[in-house]
Order: sequence, then structure tokens, then C-alpha cells
Amino acid sequence: MSGFIDKTSNIDAAELAAEYRTPDQGASAKSNSNIIINDYRRMAPRRNQSDTTGNGSVVPSGTTQQFRDYGGTCGFEPGSRTYSTGSAKGATSYTHIGVATSAADQYVSADSSSANLGNFGLGNSGGTSGLSLTNVASFPSGATFVGLLNRNVTLGGVSYLITTGANGASNWTTLRVRNLYPGGTTNFGGSTAFYNATAVINRSDGWAYTTSGSLQIWSRNYGIGSSYTSLALGFPTTIELI
Repeated sequence: MSGFIDKTSNIDAAELAAEYRTPDQGASAKSNSNIIINDYRRMAPRRNQSDTTGNGSVVPSGTTQQFRDYGGTCGFEPGSRTYSTGSAKGATSYTHIGVATSAADQYVSADSSSANLGNFGLGNSGGTSGLSLTNVASFPSGATFVGLLNRNVTLGGVSYLITTGANGASNWTTLRVRNLYPGGTTNFGGSTAFYNATAVINRSDGWAYTTSGSLQIWSRNYGIGSSYTSLALGFPTTIELI
């Protein structure tokens, strides 16, 4: 079953195969009989306890890693949906992109509509009900990760991290978000190759905290009038919470 890898216990290659599946995007299951940690060097949010950015994220193949680089991490397959509010002439279009339970997606929604968004786990392996946050960052036992998504609207939007069972705004300090491109690179339709890179997001960097029913919500505006950009959530993704 997919989930956050518990950094308080020993992490082994079989656990990497269960949670990260087949490199480099976790598209299918990997046999436990032929696993080495180096297979996953393009997928971990950190490598050798350092942030993985630029060309160094994919070469050399013998790059140093530690099993603890994978502690407190998980992977997911994002989804998206678009809807409009208002009359035909004055309608406003919104797009949700990322991963969320239907309850988390409804909280974000501008019109109270809802949908299960994406899958909690790489290779569509994790279902739609969220992942346990026990032994992740400072979350209490029983907390659950239920959403990481953007609500895009013209010229801006809001990014959200949503949980249940958290007990305060400071349950996490840093969020790392890593897109998993096919083979470790993409060119976005041009000639320049962009390598897997980890975005490092600090909670102190403009994130607000609130609660709604059973949900705990951290949010940050982006776009016009803000120095922030939206979270990059359009590819299979691994994240780390500390």
C-alpha cells in the first residue's frame, strides 16, 4: 500500500519498490528481486540529504544517496478538473490541479463542487482517500495527508496543502516538491532540456493556516501582486514534509 515512507524505521530497497515503483516515474510495479537504491536517484526529493536541482539530479549514475533521503517522502499522480461559475458572459473559469480527496477538493472549490483529484501513490497505486502522516514531520499519530493542489484562475490563484488530524499550524516546516519527468528531463515543447528539480517551500514563506470542519488548511496566493508562483504539480510527483 502506498504511503509516506517512515523515517523513524529502517528503510530498505523493498520499501522503495513498494512506494516508488519503477523508475523514473513509478508507472508500474518493480520486482523486489533486482532493486538497487541508485535506480531511484532521479525520483527522491533530496539526494545525500541535499536538494536535487539541475543536471546534478540525473548524473552521474553513481551519485551518492542515503536511504534516509527517502524518509518522510511519498509519491502521487496528479489530476485536474476545470469548471466555471457565473453567467455565460461573465463566467469565471477555475482549474484544480494536484491530488486531493473529494472533501479537500470541495473546500478549494469556488462553487462547492467536488471530485477526487489524482491518486495518492505513484502509478495510480494509492487510491483517493489520502495517506497517513504518522511519523511525518511533526504531525500527530492519525493525521492524514488529503490534498496538495492549486486552484488556478485568470492571472493567479491559490496553492493548498490540506490534512486531517493535524494539531497546529506548525506541524510542518518545509515542503519539497519534485516533478518526475520521463527519463528525468523534459523540454516543454522547445529545444532546451529541463531536468528534474526540487522546489523547496518553507511554511514561513507566506503560508496562512486555517481549519474547516475536520480539515486543516495551509494556503498561499500566487500570481499578480504576489512574488510566489504556483506549485508545479502537472507530472507524477514526489514530495517530502519535514
